[in-house]
Amino acid sequence: ALRAVVDGPEGEAWISFHPSGKTVVFGRNTKDWKNHRVWVTRLIDGKWRPAEPASFTSDVEGTSARFSADGKSVLFSSSKPLPADLQVTPKDGKKDQNIWRVSWDGEKFGDPVPVMGINTAWAEIEAIEVANGTIYVSSTKSKELNPKNNVDIYQAVPKGDGTYTITVADAVNTDHTESTMYVAPDERLMLFHRANDPQGLGHDDIFVSYNRGGKWSAPVHLKGEVN
Repeated sequence: ALRAVVDGPEGEAWISFHPSGKTVVFGRNTKDWKNHRVWVTRLIDGKWRPAEPASFTSDVEGTSARFSADGKSVLFSSSKPLPADLQVTPKDGKKDQNIWRVSWDGEKFGDPVPVMGINTAWAEIEAIEVANGTIYVSSTKSKELNPKNNVDIYQAVPKGDGTYTITVADAVNTDHTESTMYVAPDERLMLFHRANDPQGLGHDDIFVSYNRGGKWSAPVHLKGEVN
Protein backbone atom coordinates (compact mmCIF):
# COMPACT_ATOMS: atom_id res chain seq x y z
CA ALA A 1 0.00 0.00 0.00
CA LEU A 2 1.15 3.57 -0.64
CA ARG A 3 1.00 4.51 3.02
CA ALA A 4 3.52 1.81 3.90
CA VAL A 5 5.93 3.28 1.35
CA VAL A 6 5.46 6.93 2.30
CA ASP A 7 5.37 6.64 6.09
CA GLY A 8 8.79 6.84 7.69
CA PRO A 9 10.23 7.08 11.20
CA GLU A 10 9.98 10.88 11.40
CA GLY A 11 7.75 13.25 9.39
CA GLU A 12 6.09 13.46 5.95
CA ALA A 13 4.14 16.24 4.23
CA TRP A 14 3.12 17.82 0.89
CA ILE A 15 2.15 14.75 -1.11
CA SER A 16 1.41 15.22 -4.83
CA PHE A 17 0.20 12.69 -7.41
CA HIS A 18 1.20 12.72 -11.07
CA PRO A 19 -1.92 12.96 -13.29
CA SER A 20 -1.35 9.32 -14.31
CA GLY A 21 -1.66 8.27 -10.67
CA LYS A 22 1.53 6.25 -11.04
CA THR A 23 4.13 8.59 -9.52
CA VAL A 24 4.04 10.40 -6.20
CA VAL A 25 6.35 13.06 -4.77
CA PHE A 26 6.25 13.97 -1.09
CA GLY A 27 8.31 15.66 1.60
CA ARG A 28 10.23 14.11 4.45
CA ASN A 29 11.76 15.93 7.41
CA THR A 30 13.22 15.27 10.83
CA LYS A 31 11.04 15.44 13.93
CA ASP A 32 12.27 18.96 14.69
CA TRP A 33 10.91 20.17 11.30
CA LYS A 34 14.33 20.41 9.70
CA ASN A 35 16.30 18.71 6.93
CA HIS A 36 13.44 18.87 4.40
CA ARG A 37 13.88 16.71 1.31
CA VAL A 38 11.62 15.58 -1.53
CA TRP A 39 11.12 11.87 -2.12
CA VAL A 40 9.53 9.97 -5.00
CA THR A 41 7.82 6.61 -5.39
CA ARG A 42 6.38 4.92 -8.51
CA LEU A 43 3.62 2.38 -9.09
CA ILE A 44 5.09 -0.46 -11.15
CA ASP A 45 3.25 -3.70 -11.91
CA GLY A 46 0.59 -2.79 -9.37
CA LYS A 47 3.01 -2.19 -6.49
CA TRP A 48 4.40 1.03 -5.03
CA ARG A 49 8.19 0.83 -5.11
CA PRO A 50 10.34 1.90 -2.14
CA ALA A 51 10.60 5.66 -1.96
CA GLU A 52 13.86 7.28 -3.06
CA PRO A 53 15.27 10.79 -2.57
CA ALA A 54 14.47 13.05 -5.50
CA SER A 55 17.58 14.18 -7.34
CA PHE A 56 16.71 17.88 -7.18
CA THR A 57 16.91 18.09 -3.36
CA SER A 58 19.81 15.69 -2.86
CA ASP A 59 22.16 18.47 -1.76
CA VAL A 60 19.76 21.21 -0.61
CA GLU A 61 16.53 21.50 1.37
CA GLY A 62 13.30 21.53 -0.60
CA THR A 63 9.61 21.45 0.31
CA SER A 64 6.08 21.45 -1.10
CA ALA A 65 6.80 19.62 -4.37
CA ARG A 66 3.74 19.62 -6.67
CA PHE A 67 3.25 18.12 -10.11
CA SER A 68 1.96 20.53 -12.73
CA ALA A 69 -1.46 19.77 -14.20
CA ASP A 70 0.11 18.41 -17.40
CA GLY A 71 2.48 16.17 -15.42
CA LYS A 72 5.54 17.44 -17.27
CA SER A 73 7.19 19.25 -14.37
CA VAL A 74 7.30 19.73 -10.61
CA LEU A 75 7.31 23.03 -8.73
CA PHE A 76 8.98 23.13 -5.32
CA SER A 77 10.23 25.69 -2.82
CA SER A 78 13.82 25.91 -1.68
CA SER A 79 16.40 28.22 -0.15
CA LYS A 80 18.81 26.94 -2.81
CA PRO A 81 20.88 29.98 -3.86
CA LEU A 82 19.75 31.68 -7.04
CA PRO A 83 22.24 32.36 -9.84
CA ALA A 84 24.40 35.36 -8.90
CA ASP A 85 22.70 37.75 -11.34
CA LEU A 86 19.27 36.96 -9.87
CA GLN A 87 20.07 37.19 -6.17
CA VAL A 88 18.40 39.84 -4.01
CA THR A 89 18.61 40.80 -0.35
CA PRO A 90 16.00 38.70 1.49
CA LYS A 91 13.25 40.68 3.20
CA ASP A 92 12.06 37.82 5.39
CA GLY A 93 14.77 35.88 7.18
CA LYS A 94 18.40 35.15 6.43
CA LYS A 95 17.69 32.98 3.38
CA ASP A 96 15.62 33.81 0.31
CA GLN A 97 13.06 31.04 -0.29
CA ASN A 98 12.01 30.70 -3.93
CA ILE A 99 9.98 28.55 -6.30
CA TRP A 100 11.90 26.26 -8.65
CA ARG A 101 10.79 24.04 -11.53
CA VAL A 102 12.17 20.66 -12.61
CA SER A 103 11.05 18.78 -15.69
CA TRP A 104 9.77 15.18 -15.45
CA ASP A 105 9.95 12.85 -18.47
CA GLY A 106 8.33 9.85 -16.80
CA GLU A 107 11.66 8.37 -15.77
CA LYS A 108 13.83 11.12 -14.32
CA PHE A 109 13.82 14.74 -13.21
CA GLY A 110 15.70 17.53 -14.96
CA ASP A 111 17.81 20.26 -13.39
CA PRO A 112 16.10 22.88 -11.18
CA VAL A 113 15.33 26.25 -12.78
CA PRO A 114 14.04 29.22 -10.74
CA VAL A 115 10.59 30.52 -11.72
CA MET A 116 11.66 34.14 -11.73
CA GLY A 117 8.33 35.52 -12.86
CA ILE A 118 6.87 34.82 -9.42
CA ASN A 119 9.87 34.91 -7.08
CA THR A 120 10.48 38.01 -4.96
CA ALA A 121 12.73 39.16 -2.13
CA TRP A 122 10.09 37.70 0.20
CA ALA A 123 9.67 33.97 0.90
CA GLU A 124 7.70 32.02 -1.70
CA ILE A 125 6.64 28.94 0.23
CA GLU A 126 4.46 26.78 -2.02
CA ALA A 127 3.23 26.80 -5.60
CA ILE A 128 0.89 24.79 -7.80
CA GLU A 129 0.35 25.15 -11.56
CA VAL A 130 -3.09 24.49 -13.11
CA ALA A 131 -4.01 23.46 -16.67
CA ASN A 132 -4.00 26.97 -18.19
CA GLY A 133 -0.54 27.73 -16.81
CA THR A 134 -1.71 29.91 -13.93
CA ILE A 135 0.41 29.41 -10.81
CA TYR A 136 -0.98 29.81 -7.31
CA VAL A 137 1.75 30.68 -4.83
CA SER A 138 1.82 31.38 -1.11
CA SER A 139 4.21 34.12 -0.06
CA THR A 140 5.20 36.23 2.92
CA LYS A 141 4.96 39.25 0.59
CA SER A 142 1.71 39.89 2.48
CA LYS A 143 3.83 41.44 5.25
CA GLU A 144 4.50 44.46 3.04
CA LEU A 145 0.95 45.70 3.64
CA ASN A 146 0.29 44.09 7.02
CA PRO A 147 3.25 43.02 9.19
CA LYS A 148 0.94 40.75 11.19
CA ASN A 149 -0.18 38.87 8.09
CA ASN A 150 2.41 36.12 7.75
CA VAL A 151 1.37 34.43 4.50
CA ASP A 152 -1.20 34.98 1.72
CA ILE A 153 -2.09 33.14 -1.49
CA TYR A 154 -1.40 34.88 -4.81
CA GLN A 155 -2.55 34.13 -8.36
CA ALA A 156 0.03 34.43 -11.17
CA VAL A 157 -1.47 34.47 -14.67
CA PRO A 158 1.06 33.98 -17.50
CA LYS A 159 1.37 36.78 -20.06
CA GLY A 160 3.01 34.56 -22.66
CA ASP A 161 6.42 36.22 -22.50
CA GLY A 162 7.74 34.47 -19.39
CA THR A 163 6.26 37.04 -17.02
CA TYR A 164 3.08 36.93 -14.95
CA THR A 165 0.28 39.21 -13.85
CA ILE A 166 0.22 38.64 -10.09
CA THR A 167 -2.73 39.48 -7.87
CA VAL A 168 -3.69 38.49 -4.37
CA ALA A 169 -6.54 35.97 -4.14
CA ASP A 170 -8.71 38.46 -2.25
CA ALA A 171 -11.68 36.33 -1.15
CA VAL A 172 -9.39 33.59 0.14
CA ASN A 173 -7.03 35.72 2.22
CA THR A 174 -7.51 37.30 5.64
CA ASP A 175 -5.27 38.60 8.41
CA HIS A 176 -4.66 34.95 9.27
CA THR A 177 -2.09 32.75 7.55
CA GLU A 178 -3.31 31.09 4.33
CA SER A 179 -1.11 28.57 2.56
CA THR A 180 -0.68 24.87 1.63
CA MET A 181 -3.24 25.15 -1.16
CA TYR A 182 -4.48 22.60 -3.65
CA VAL A 183 -6.17 24.03 -6.75
CA ALA A 184 -8.05 21.72 -9.14
CA PRO A 185 -6.52 21.60 -12.65
CA ASP A 186 -9.60 23.39 -14.06
CA GLU A 187 -9.63 25.86 -11.14
CA ARG A 188 -13.12 24.87 -10.04
CA LEU A 189 -12.10 24.70 -6.38
CA MET A 190 -9.28 25.49 -3.98
CA LEU A 191 -8.49 23.71 -0.73
CA PHE A 192 -6.14 25.52 1.59
CA HIS A 193 -4.94 25.76 5.17
CA ARG A 194 -5.73 28.70 7.43
CA ALA A 195 -4.24 29.18 10.88
CA ASN A 196 -6.02 30.38 14.03
CA ASP A 197 -9.35 31.25 12.40
CA PRO A 198 -12.23 31.58 14.92
CA GLN A 199 -14.23 29.18 12.73
CA GLY A 200 -11.53 26.57 13.12
CA LEU A 201 -11.14 23.79 15.61
CA GLY A 202 -7.47 24.29 16.39
CA HIS A 203 -4.28 25.86 15.12
CA ASP A 204 -4.57 24.70 11.48
CA ASP A 205 -7.78 23.96 9.56
CA ILE A 206 -8.74 23.23 5.96
CA PHE A 207 -11.08 25.56 4.08
CA VAL A 208 -12.61 25.32 0.60
CA SER A 209 -13.34 28.07 -1.93
CA TYR A 210 -15.14 27.68 -5.29
CA ASN A 211 -14.43 29.50 -8.52
CA ARG A 212 -17.59 31.37 -9.54
CA GLY A 213 -17.18 33.01 -12.93
CA GLY A 214 -13.49 33.68 -12.39
CA LYS A 215 -13.81 34.86 -8.80
CA TRP A 216 -13.15 32.84 -5.67
CA SER A 217 -16.05 32.43 -3.26
CA ALA A 218 -15.95 33.14 0.46
CA PRO A 219 -14.10 30.16 2.00
CA VAL A 220 -16.03 27.56 3.97
CA HIS A 221 -14.59 25.62 6.90
CA LEU A 222 -14.76 21.90 6.14
CA LYS A 223 -16.77 19.89 8.62
CA GLY A 224 -16.69 16.24 9.63
CA GLU A 225 -13.48 14.30 10.07
CA VAL A 226 -11.38 16.49 7.75
CA ASN A 227 -10.60 19.07 10.45
